[in-house]
Amino acid sequence: MKPVSGNPNDCHDIDTLREWVTDLQEVVSIHRELVTCSRHQVEVGHKLTELAEQKTAALEEKIELMQKRLNQYEIAFSAKHYNHVRRLN
Repeated sequence: MKPVSGNPNDCHDIDTLREWVTDLQEVVSIHRELVTCSRHQVEVGHKLTELAEQKTAALEEKIELMQKRLNQYEIAFSAKHYNHVRRLN
């Protein structure tokens, strides 16, 4: 049985100490896996942020192009309307 204090110095049974070491090794292994997963999540987060920024830039460029096209249509429509009114007069 492991000592209640949680201090390995309070334990005098070698089998219990070995069990304790095995448990600690398992905990360390799990901790390493968690750290690796966390690092991977951070990398994925950075990649997602980068992709979102690229998509935002592409959408902004598309909006600018659409605005230019709309302006051209407005100019063309105004000129056509103006010429039509001139013909009526």
